[in-house]
Amino acid sequence: MQRSALFYGKMLANLLFTLVIALLLVGLLSFLFNFNLLRWQLLLILLLGCIGFTSTGTLIASMSVNFRARETLLPILLLPVVLPVVLSAVRASTAFLTDLGTEEWLPWVQILAIVDLVFLTATFFLFDFVVEE
Repeated sequence: MQRSALFYGKMLANLLFTLVIALLLVGLLSFLFNFNLLRWQLLLILLLGCIGFTSTGTLIASMSVNFRARETLLPILLLPVVLPVVLSAVRASTAFLTDLGTEEWLPWVQILAIVDLVFLTATFFLFDFVVEE
């Protein structure tokens, strides 16, 4: 079995869990604030943000599994790496929810898609070195 298949299996499991929790929270927030958040643009931003977060999170979690203080080390390692994903997802969703127009939120979605593509490609190539024995 190839190691990249192991990575993508772990990443897809993490992505599925993250998406289920995110959709539950979007539904709950829609109900609590009496505001329809279930729009395809926001769901696209949510999907791209979850993909970027889980791809880097899976790689860094695989890296920190052999360390003694892995529970403490994982957020410290993950935050600087995942910061472009978080910032572009927040900026895109803020611009979309405040009805600023497509020209304000679409560039952030494009940046988010490019960052996701870079992270997915990088994690695909780096995972073999991370789990090497």
